[in-house]
Amino acid sequence: RVLDLLARHGARGSFFVIGDKVRANPDLARRSAAEGHLLGNHSNTHPEFRALDLAQQLRELELADQALAAVGGGSEPLVRTPRGVLPPRLVLELARRGRPIVYWSYDTMDYRRGPPAEVIDRLRREPPQPGDILLMHDDGPAVIGILEAMLPEWTARGLLLRLRVHLLLVERVQELDRSHLEAVHDLRGLGLEIHVAEQQRDRE
Repeated sequence: RVLDLLARHGARGSFFVIGDKVRANPDLARRSAAEGHLLGNHSNTHPEFRALDLAQQLRELELADQALAAVGGGSEPLVRTPRGVLPPRLVLELARRGRPIVYWSYDTMDYRRGPPAEVIDRLRREPPQPGDILLMHDDGPAVIGILEAMLPEWTARGLLLRLRVHLLLVERVQELDRSHLEAVHDLRGLGLEIHVAEQQRDRE
């Protein structure tokens, strides 16, 4: 349903997926790639990275890389670690390997118990600013209701629904001709993130 909803609004996203879930749902992962979405690495089993040593952390990412490569996700996809945990040694090792890391800047807290209306109200009262990346999850039904309400509003405000990759520590993102909105997911739940930026007007 998330893919269908994004397609209706012309949005392309980055799906940060778990290796085991990709192996269990290869057709869904292939569909995501075929529809122009980017597939990223969200580890192999979504463990608590704080409990792992560096070799175990890297093994989690390597196994997920293999699963992604099998469905057209590339050989060295972007990385978003489980729960956003970034142990310093892992960050340095990924930087040494040239592996970009993706993060978020606006936590909608949609994982808390409560109706979608609470998150929708918060998004309207405290709207994301240009350049923000929103963290959302589809473990429950909330994400569909939130996106059904907010995507039309963002579109009406002149936001463009396009792919943008936000890279942390390894390289800067070049500013594009137009700004856009990014939806980033993982197959856990889809761990949805949305990058919101205002549409720039055409200039002479």
